[in-house]
Amino acid sequence: MNIPVRKYDDFKCIWMSSDLINYRLCSNSFDCETCNFYKNIYDFKSNQNNYQEQNTEFYKDKIKSTIKRLELCRKLNTHPYYFLKNNIILKNFSGDKYYLGLNPAIYVLLDNVTYTGFNSLTNLIEKNEPFFRVDGDWGNIEIQSPIKFFLLWDMKLSSKEFFNSKWIGFVETDIKTFEDNLLTEEEFNQNISHINNQLTELLSSYKNVGETMMDGGMKVRYLHQIFGKEKYLSLLNHLLKI
Repeated sequence: MNIPVRKYDDFKCIWMSSDLINYRLCSNSFDCETCNFYKNIYDFKSNQNNYQEQNTEFYKDKIKSTIKRLELCRKLNTHPYYFLKNNIILKNFSGDKYYLGLNPAIYVLLDNVTYTGFNSLTNLIEKNEPFFRVDGDWGNIEIQSPIKFFLLWDMKLSSKEFFNSKWIGFVETDIKTFEDNLLTEEEFNQNISHINNQLTELLSSYKNVGETMMDGGMKVRYLHQIFGKEKYLSLLNHLLKI
């Protein structure tokens, strides 16, 4: 008598046949409706899909809100603020004394910051000298001064205080030294447009989220997770060198 020999593939669990798991042979006569293993995988897969959908919506909202906030920054490049190249901002206190701050667009783009502070060994900052550092899980940036100034007062801000304060220090400088380093309104607006164009382009590719941008299915909370660290740092450095 010939007994039919069933092939190995005939015993594969439906999830193994679908390449969702590496190995499992059916032990329930392919009655998936009563199979606990089938139910567990199905529930896990459904939760995973819901999780990704939530991430995608957050991702789109994060990009849209960033674009809107950057657009609002256009209105800030006005008197009494002096917007300088490398995105330094000064506001006169009296005489040759000024509040020292950073372009509001930097605050919009920066997130997940772990450290901020002056990194110069002296209070006298020379032109083109790196003087302020920001660290995060995405890496770090150093901000160069386009002018020469003397640091009178370091605000010594914590990471949280950094975002709640317009100013990082109080300095002394001669207005004649920075008149040639003022950022024009056109340059400032072009800078905002450059960043928002990249954000808009990223938003248009939202269908790829989870496949290329959310490594390991990690919940997206920050811009550097959406962009990827390399592109995020490139964007920040572009902003800081305008």
